[in-house]
Amino acid sequence: MPRQKSYDRNDVLTRAMLAFWARGYEATSMAELVNATGINRGSLYADFSDKHSLYVSALRHYDQVHRKEFLVCLAESHPPKQAITAVFENAARNTGNGDTPSG
Repeated sequence: MPRQKSYDRNDVLTRAMLAFWARGYEATSMAELVNATGINRGSLYADFSDKHSLYVSALRHYDQVHRKEFLVCLAESHPPKQAITAVFENAARNTGNGDTPSG
């Protein structure tokens, strides 16, 4: 019987996304990903098979959580012209604040 995961996959993907964001794909080692995600190397390889798969999963996670959520919120709260302005205002507001990557 397979062992139950003791970590939240979304949390791991968020932490990996931030690690890749900070250093880039090539410069981020598996050791840094182990440290950033807080799970051991074996668990990372068991769930994602390699660094590239983890990277692609982190990109998909970003797309699902950040980009799609932002666009849905924007579409629900602004007519098209104001939505375009709101996108640029949001980007300017989030540039360099250090909280989370703004894409």
